[in-house]
Amino acid sequence: ASIFSRSRVRRLYLVLHDDLAPRKQRTDYKSLAGAITLIRLLRGAGVEVLVGFSGLDMILWKAAGAANVATGKFFNLRRFDPTRWDAESEGGRILPYWTEQSLITWLREEDLKLLLDKKLIDRAVAAENPYGAQILELLDNGAGAAWVGLGWRQYLYWFQQCESDISKTSSIAEALLLNADERWAAVERSGVLLFDRDNDGSWIRPWINAIREARGSA
Repeated sequence: ASIFSRSRVRRLYLVLHDDLAPRKQRTDYKSLAGAITLIRLLRGAGVEVLVGFSGLDMILWKAAGAANVATGKFFNLRRFDPTRWDAESEGGRILPYWTEQSLITWLREEDLKLLLDKKLIDRAVAAENPYGAQILELLDNGAGAAWVGLGWRQYLYWFQQCESDISKTSSIAEALLLNADERWAAVERSGVLLFDRDNDGSWIRPWINAIREARGSA
């Protein structure tokens, strides 16, 4: 941040790269707090930051004050992870994923149906996303229709809406995460076990702590 603030650079394209597998979430809150602090310092120095290849973690970067966040249809930086060619991994299939804001997660179809059946997802809120409404209609029809394309559109619609909301009021970011923490607690209390064992919301509290850590060091 010091180097850039002493330069004539006023717009920065920031890429955060690690060896995390596709659709896995970062949980090292110290590193996340460092990234948030970097963005805040750059913003304070008058540098506009665009964070590329963002996923659900765009919430953190917007909370930090990033001017813009960008995503990619396949989160390109992780798309070509060696595990993609692992013979044991999903047979190379592209699966549809549902973006669930109340949990800040991506859900596979079987887990989406499970949470809907147990009323752990607010169907009315989910249907406010026009592509989400189309996906729900397909699932209700029970015809087994593919919805990979609709899943990406549902995600991108959420992405732009969430970015817009946090741009207007940065405190919304922490509020979304605190709500997600409560919703994951409700899932745990219900006794429901998601089919995707790794989908447990374990990144939510590290994200909250990263925001608070960075705020304390600002």
